[in-house]
Amino acid sequence: MKNYNYAYKIVDGWLFKKVESLKHFLRTPPAICFDYEIYMKNKDKIKGVKIFDKDTGKTYYVSNYFINEKGFFINRGFGKQIGVLLEFWNTGEEVKNLF
Repeated sequence: MKNYNYAYKIVDGWLFKKVESLKHFLRTPPAICFDYEIYMKNKDKIKGVKIFDKDTGKTYYVSNYFINEKGFFINRGFGKQIGVLLEFWNTGEEVKNLF
C-alpha cells in the first residue's frame, strides 16, 4: 500500500490537504474523500478535515462530528477512504450569504 502521509498536514487543528476537485472529488454521489488511516491516526488531535480545492480556490471543511455521523467508507484503489457528501462540507460562503 502506498503511503500518502506527505499529502496531509495539520494546520490550526485541522487535517489539511490540497486537491484538484476535477480529479479528486466524487461525482456520484457528490462527495469529498480522504485517507482513513491518516484521519484515524490524527482524529484525537484535530477538529476535522479541511480541503483546499486548487481548481476553484475554495476551502472546504467538515468537523469530526459530521465525519462520524455522515461519513462512509470507500476504496477507489487508493486504500480505504472516508467520504462525506458535499452537502455536509462548509466553505464559509453560507455565512457571507446571510449579509
